[in-house]
Amino acid sequence: MPEPAKRDPKAPRFLSSGSVGFYGSDKIINPEIGERYQYGLTFTLIGSKPGK
Repeated sequence: MPEPAKRDPKAPRFLSSGSVGFYGSDKIINPEIGERYQYGLTFTLIGSKPGK
């Protein structure tokens, strides 16, 4: 089975809302207490939704 195409993480995406923007997520560990956290961040270009 071929490997999926690599996506440039810096390239804008079409979000599920139809807008254009950037999305990132990752997991981090608090070094003081060892608890794990997951985060997500979305930046949406205002006015990029089609039909508006």
